[in-house]
Amino acid sequence: MMFYGDALTQDDPTAIQLIAEMTADIAVSFLAANGLSLPPGVEIEDIVPLIEFGIVQSMVICAGDFAGK
Repeated sequence: MMFYGDALTQDDPTAIQLIAEMTADIAVSFLAANGLSLPPGVEIEDIVPLIEFGIVQSMVICAGDFAGK
């Protein structure tokens, strides 16, 4: 929780990157715990942009509910 709090005090691009990197770590750990891994040739750094995209799109969808106007 402290990591999220610290990340969310940063500017949006930095917060998105930090949370995406942590989410990628969690995803890889989740896969490993279930006997799975990323496909051959795919590294953890390769999935961070996809997670960042998902976060940004979520922010766009929810902007009316959380973003200051």
